[in-house]
Amino acid sequence: ELWRVASGKEADASMVKRMVESIPKIDTTDVATRSAEKHAELEVDAEKGAHVKAYASGQKVADFWVGKAAAGGSYVRTDDAVYIAKQVYASTFSREASAWLQRKLFDAKIADVTKVTVQRAGAAPYTLINTDNTWDLEDASVLPKGFCSDKHQARSPASALVTARGK
Repeated sequence: ELWRVASGKEADASMVKRMVESIPKIDTTDVATRSAEKHAELEVDAEKGAHVKAYASGQKVADFWVGKAAAGGSYVRTDDAVYIAKQVYASTFSREASAWLQRKLFDAKIADVTKVTVQRAGAAPYTLINTDNTWDLEDASVLPKGFCSDKHQARSPASALVTARGK
């Protein structure tokens, strides 16, 4: 499923999935307070809390605030009741919009990459090839006399490419 941030840019689907799947798992009966005066202290207010609203088919299905850490989780407020919710963390919800962006540069898996050519400034290009999941130089004659290629190192450039992420 494709998720987008408000600007229209593609969101990191795995991060969104973790957040969305965590919402129905919030389950607690441990009331910490019903006092509105405690909201700021527990960081479940507009100044420091993460306000989460979830919708399904255009209907709001959840509306809560996640605050500071509590024993094994965080403080969570719905209306004026503040609970200690286990396994709920503000970091799951409270991120800058840019932190939700899909940052993967290339949409490929290492097993799908068959060839990588590298051209370094001032040096002759070389090509690495993947044959039956084993990486090696396509032309070993580019190596200095007496050297042999390291198949584990030969995999590194392709691996770096498929895992590359932007900032």
